[in-house]
Amino acid sequence: MLYFADRSSDHSLAPVADGLTEGLIRSLEGAPSFTVVSATGAALYRGSSLGPDSIARALGAGYLVRGEVERDGDKIRVGVQLDDASGVNLQRTSFPYPAANLLGIRDTLSIV
Repeated sequence: MLYFADRSSDHSLAPVADGLTEGLIRSLEGAPSFTVVSATGAALYRGSSLGPDSIARALGAGYLVRGEVERDGDKIRVGVQLDDASGVNLQRTSFPYPAANLLGIRDTLSIV
């Protein structure tokens, strides 16, 4: 899992993006069927210009989860994408959330 990108014009959603990433990493670390790169390992590639295939190869990962957060009026839109190790997108989805319910965003993404 890579750190979610803050796509807000003023970069005010960076703490939200970081919190989502770290919360999801903690949630996924308990899954017995796959290995999750630690937040420290993922942080090495925060804001990297490397392609997903290069990052997956460097991490020894078969799949990458990437995401982004952005403001959309009074909502925060969270986009999440699953890529295979070659960089091919396997699935992408986007969720709008009321900006007042930031903890609900993390809780919802943890069970998706």
